[in-house]
Amino acid sequence: MNDIWQGPSWSSIEYGGRWKPLHYVIKRVYQPVALSWYESGNVLNLFSASDLLHDVSAELSIFVIKLDNEGI
Repeated sequence: MNDIWQGPSWSSIEYGGRWKPLHYVIKRVYQPVALSWYESGNVLNLFSASDLLHDVSAELSIFVIKLDNEGI
């Protein structure tokens, strides 16, 4: 946030105050609830983390799309 003139820089906000794409990514990264995953063989492992001090309920929908002729 330290641009002092217009031009390419490491800042996430433009000279006039408009957000650059980086600022939107950082906003999403620091959300209070996060979901992460990794695949191990045919098993999908899901993890959630919350910085909130109360319970959070959510609904998760998973869609599997086959893009090749190999088996799932």
